[in-house]
Amino acid sequence: MTLTSQTKFSPGRIVVTPAALSMLSGDDIRSALSRHLSGDWGDLGKTDREENQESLAHGRRLLSVYHNSDGIQFWIITEADRSVTNVYLPDHLHGRDMANGHGALANTSRKANHYSPRPAAAPSGLTFRFRLQ
Repeated sequence: MTLTSQTKFSPGRIVVTPAALSMLSGDDIRSALSRHLSGDWGDLGKTDREENQESLAHGRRLLSVYHNSDGIQFWIITEADRSVTNVYLPDHLHGRDMANGHGALANTSRKANHYSPRPAAAPSGLTFRFRLQ
C-alpha cells in the first residue's frame, strides 16, 4: 500500500489481529487503512467523528469503524503517540487477541468515545510497515 499526500498522520506499526486476518481480506484491510489514514472515520456517528477531529488536532487516540462487503464490523485504532495502529474485530476485543498478556485490557484515556478500548499490539498477526513521503 502506498501512502499519499492525503495521509493526515503516521500509523506507526500496523498490527492486524489473528481474528481479523481470518475474517477480512487483504483488500478490506488495505482499503480501510487508507481511509483511516486520510481522516475518513468510516461508520462513526457525528459525536465520535467530532471527537476524532479533536483527537487528530491534539494528538489523542483515533478510532475508525468499518464494515467489509459481508457486513463484518472491524475497528482501526491508532494510539495517541502514533506508535501503533491496530486492526481488529470488536467481537474479539475481550479475547486473547487484544489482551495485555494478563487477560485484561489496559485503561483508556479517551473519554467521549464509547468505542475506545485501549488495545495492546497483538503479539502475532500481520504487521505492515509504511514510510511517509
